[in-house]
Amino acid sequence: MKNYSVILLFLGVVLLAACKHQTPSNTTQTTTEQPATEKASTVVLDNTIDPICEMSVDGTAEDTVHYQGKVYGFCSEHCKKEFMEEPGKYLSAMK
Repeated sequence: MKNYSVILLFLGVVLLAACKHQTPSNTTQTTTEQPATEKASTVVLDNTIDPICEMSVDGTAEDTVHYQGKVYGFCSEHCKKEFMEEPGKYLSAMK
C-alpha cells in the first residue's frame, strides 16, 4: 500500500509539472505576431506614452496594436479600442 501511495504521489507531481510547461493551443493573437508567453515578456514599442490618456507605457504592456508597421502600447483595453477607432487622429497628435 505504501508503494502505491509513493507512485501516485510521483505521478501527480510529474503531471502537474508537465501542465505548467504547456501553452494553450487555442490562444488567439490579434495584437502580436509572436505567441503570447507570459505577462512580463518584453515587447519593443514605438511609443512610451499612451496616445489616448498620456500615461507611461513600457515593453511589458499587454494591450498592443500593430499599425502601419509599428507596435503601439496602451495602458488598458479601453485606450486601445479608442485608438483603433481613429488611429490617424492620435498619431498626428503624438508628433
